[in-house]
Amino acid sequence: LNSGNSVGTLTNHGIIAGAYHSGILNTIGTIATIINASDGVINGGSSGIFNYSGRIGTISNSGTISGYNGIYNFNGSIDAINNSGKIIAHHGLYNDSGASIGTITNSGTISSSGSGVGINIQAGSIGTILNSGLINGGNIGVYNSAVGTIGSINNSGIIRSGVGGFSALTNYGTLGTITNSGLISGQGG
Repeated sequence: LNSGNSVGTLTNHGIIAGAYHSGILNTIGTIATIINASDGVINGGSSGIFNYSGRIGTISNSGTISGYNGIYNFNGSIDAINNSGKIIAHHGLYNDSGASIGTITNSGTISSSGSGVGINIQAGSIGTILNSGLINGGNIGVYNSAVGTIGSINNSGIIRSGVGGFSALTNYGTLGTITNSGLISGQGG
């Protein structure tokens, strides 16, 4: 599904799949709301959802989002990501090239495999990460590069790296406050 214009609410109870690219591609367009219901699957060879220089209001997932990147935000903006389902990918959430995400609220599972990262900020910003679920990185749970910014992390769930991974949380950029009443665990070494 390719949107380059304006879409109100997209609700999925079935399967949206893109074999080679993305399940949902938003290119310089606007999508107010994406709802992936508990019986919904969004999958792409490259990304489940790819926001390329566009704007998405809210992504609400209680189903499954998968791909090489679960959600890839490139030079775009996403106001909120609410996940109570599963985001399973090499990189769960990937934020790059000045992209911004307001709030990530996770009560489900965001999981990466191999050398991947659960939440990967290569460039750009995330305002708040609220985690009461599981953020699992094959290599790193949450990664913030030297040109990345995270306003705050509030964790009452689990943030971890996989066995043999690097760390649960790696920060080279700007990170505000961390409030933890759960578990932040690097399982490498």
